[in-house]
Amino acid sequence: MGENMDKEPMTSGFAEFTPADGGRGKRSSSVQLASHARLGLTVLGAISGLVIMATTADALRVYNDTHLGREYMLPIWPASFDLKPTVGMVACGTIIFVSSVVSLISMFIPTIKSQPNSVLSKVFAFLPGLISLVVAIVSTSLFYNLNASNATWSLKSWSCQWSNINTTSAPHWNTLCQESKAGIYLGIMIIPLEVYVCGLSAWIMYKEKRTVGQGWERKGSPDMS
Repeated sequence: MGENMDKEPMTSGFAEFTPADGGRGKRSSSVQLASHARLGLTVLGAISGLVIMATTADALRVYNDTHLGREYMLPIWPASFDLKPTVGMVACGTIIFVSSVVSLISMFIPTIKSQPNSVLSKVFAFLPGLISLVVAIVSTSLFYNLNASNATWSLKSWSCQWSNINTTSAPHWNTLCQESKAGIYLGIMIIPLEVYVCGLSAWIMYKEKRTVGQGWERKGSPDMS
């Protein structure tokens, strides 16, 4: 054909896949709130672990300082005595404190924050809480199993029995009783606390995974003209 026809450029309405914020998308307010709650509960767990460790370790120190051998005629501690619950609570508090601190540090590591669904992120999100949960259950069960037996005394049961007696020198029975109670009560509190922490971690990862899937949006549709 002799006529010069103006050829319109061929265009397409198809747009490439473009990720919003690297495919992760912007964190929703609910995820941010859950993350703050998890952070707060983890801090509370670390403080509780430190208090458990300090109080029960002090009670154990007082026992070691005031315990007399069987050669003495007037021992202030019974012959049938079991320290396993107290030693267990010292170990429990130490493990909970260390695990909580590790979990807190991991929350501020850029590599872990940028990849919330990676294997490393899952390990740091769940493992410290699960460890704290297990040791809290084991240590508190030691106390209750021993208290169910009338044949053996524990540091808590013996000191609380004489807690109404005021002494001018160690052992101060009421102080030992309160320290032992604080350790066991905080150990019990740790159990639901760590369950909440693990639950929040699972929910946050679920929401983050959905956000990643929705972050890649296909804009437009193929429209050749």
